[in-house]
Amino acid sequence: KRDIQLLLNNKNDFVTTMFDFYALPLAFPGYEKAITIRNIYDKVKHLEKSFADDINHQRFIPYIQLHEFEAFLFTDTEATCQLCDLNSDGRSSLQKTRREFETPEHINNGENTAPSKRIESIHEASGKRYIKENDGIRVVKAIGLVTLRDRCLHFNTWLEKLEALKG
Repeated sequence: KRDIQLLLNNKNDFVTTMFDFYALPLAFPGYEKAITIRNIYDKVKHLEKSFADDINHQRFIPYIQLHEFEAFLFTDTEATCQLCDLNSDGRSSLQKTRREFETPEHINNGENTAPSKRIESIHEASGKRYIKENDGIRVVKAIGLVTLRDRCLHFNTWLEKLEALKG
């Protein structure tokens, strides 16, 4: 909170965040109520509103990623399989996981079922090691914003808010 408030001291800047919903601290603003909300989009909107209320500044635009960054790797399973050189077991597992959920943002945040845990497991099934800083960024860049925005509605809404700041 202190860091965000310091950044907001520059009168010309907007400040945003990209925090993963998975493993948010229990003391995060609005968390206690959020865990009782069933709809994931309503849940994350509640958290972002609570966060905005806590910061209380018109140039602060909170964003919380559902459920974490690795959800993006499920937006285009073919690209992920190719770029990560996944074998048929890994490919099958990745595609099966994606089919189980309405959108990549719906892939849940359990200790063993969070998107990153699933991606790590899928890589292991292919005899690979997932390295977020390399693999995740490389795959997401290749997938591209058009696909991410089309398949991750909450992410798209955040980008629309940022685009509306132009001018």
